[in-house]
Amino acid sequence: MYLDEEIYNAMMASTIKVKDAEIVKGIKENNGKLDYSEINFELLDMMAERLMKNKDKYPKGNMLKHIDVKELEWAAFRHLRKMIQPIDGDVESYEDHLSAVACNLSMILNQLKRWRVHNHQCKE
Repeated sequence: MYLDEEIYNAMMASTIKVKDAEIVKGIKENNGKLDYSEINFELLDMMAERLMKNKDKYPKGNMLKHIDVKELEWAAFRHLRKMIQPIDGDVESYEDHLSAVACNLSMILNQLKRWRVHNHQCKE
């Protein structure tokens, strides 16, 4: 459900008039909190679509298993290279390669997390 634009604008103002009563806008502490306002959520959608499309090659949860980081780096690089210097006849679009790079970087991050957890458990 979406708010009427007039109601939304009134809510964003410092005070709101409701049936001749004035309500002072409350305070929500956000200092030091992560700010997601500059994240392009379309990229997340593109990544999700790519992961869903590739389920025939890579089953769900595959990215959480051990994968050599160097292989992931080279996979990301191959897609990045095709973004920088397109290849004639490439069936994948620039956006396809962009989402592939993002997916590979995400998988690298998963591997770093796995490594940290594994190393922490081995030290105990």
